[in-house]
Amino acid sequence: MTSIVRKTATVLLATALVATAVTLSRSSQWASGLPISATVRADEDACSVASLHGTYAVHAQGTILSGFPGAPFPFGEAGIITFDGKGNHSGKTTVNLGGNVQSPTFHGTYTVNSDCTGAITVITSLGFDLHDALVVTRGGRGTVEVQTDPFVVITRTTEKIGD
Repeated sequence: MTSIVRKTATVLLATALVATAVTLSRSSQWASGLPISATVRADEDACSVASLHGTYAVHAQGTILSGFPGAPFPFGEAGIITFDGKGNHSGKTTVNLGGNVQSPTFHGTYTVNSDCTGAITVITSLGFDLHDALVVTRGGRGTVEVQTDPFVVITRTTEKIGD
């Protein structure tokens, strides 16, 4: 029985290796049988501030580390953000700051580089200026973000609502 299992595993492995070799030989990433380097990009098309336009759902989670009474404590967020495609945004959200629920509005600016990375500055009605690094995903249908302010560890995602 062990012999049959070994032979089956060998055949499956060989089949997988052949399929991989065929796929790679058809790929433009192989030249003269040697792999060439590829640039990893966040999206297949070049990005710009125009990549983000329209209204997006926002979801965030993390921890407030300092700067607030009772820190550290958990953070949660759900809201909407509207990008104008020209580097400006605005929105409203509901945040839970360790059990203290607030519903601020916000506005600010954003940048997007051709490799789909960028930055966003958020000025809240609560009096805070916040900063995120972002990556545009799915051809502008979403973002993944991490807040870069030293008093928090927060990750954020957005997803475009409608077309």
